[in-house]
Amino acid sequence: MNKTTSWKAVAVMPTLGVTDLEVMTHYYLSLGFEERWRYPDIEPVTHIGMTFGEVTLMFYLCSNSEVEKQNIYFIMQDIAGYHQHVKDIVPKVEPLCDADYGMRDFSIADPWGHQLNFGEAY
Repeated sequence: MNKTTSWKAVAVMPTLGVTDLEVMTHYYLSLGFEERWRYPDIEPVTHIGMTFGEVTLMFYLCSNSEVEKQNIYFIMQDIAGYHQHVKDIVPKVEPLCDADYGMRDFSIADPWGHQLNFGEAY
């Protein structure tokens, strides 16, 4: 990269397709996400932005056949506490484990099959 350039990426916003934005909102709120915006401002809403700490995800409404399953890894603080929180909400949660790549992590799948991985360096 040329050191004299002024441009750079400042964030990434993964975009996930779902078949029901209200079910998605309820599910992700239970995981600790916060709703930040809806587009358009009037019905029918087609996109919703949710934040989780410093991370933003965008969800868009699509048909079941259009959902492309995604895989997202969240870098966390207090992974043990968050794992306990998620276990009380989600029926199938992988055990918290120490991986050989230096992360303590676990995974879940949302109702649309998106793989959500949560980890903290140990």
